[in-house]
Amino acid sequence: MNILVFKTDIENDNKILYAASILDQHHSIHRWNVDRDDIDNVLRIEATESLSEEEVEELLLLNGLECQALPD
Repeated sequence: MNILVFKTDIENDNKILYAASILDQHHSIHRWNVDRDDIDNVLRIEATESLSEEEVEELLLLNGLECQALPD
């Protein structure tokens, strides 16, 4: 299992629903959540080892959501 963590602009229910429509469709993502109490609206993804931070960033950016990997 791979844990990926990102800073995002997913700060409200509408953006969470939109992100869900994208992330729930991805075959490599098992679980994900957004911590809206955190100033960075941290997105945490549990995925297969094959999913990279770059793939997630590109997927969300192409769909109009800001996303930046956070260092370990």
